[in-house]
Amino acid sequence: MPPASLSFYLYHTPQVLRQRLDLRARRSRLEAAGSPEQEIALYEEAFAFLAARGWRQALIDCRGLDPDGVVTRLLRHLEQLRT
Repeated sequence: MPPASLSFYLYHTPQVLRQRLDLRARRSRLEAAGSPEQEIALYEEAFAFLAARGWRQALIDCRGLDPDGVVTRLLRHLEQLRT
């Protein structure tokens, strides 16, 4: 399977992830079976695994960002693909 043009990972602290999960009516299997700490660790493993295989990826640290700030960072990475 060819790699995606760019994969994004949105990072926040386990505490914030837990707060957001608590607001959801339903959770995915991963969310129900694990914890935010485990989920972050799995995404870190996936990032390293795919990076070793040449996938373009971007990690967006969402701490301190509002939704507009997150979108701004996403767009910056997308702009880099065009150059």
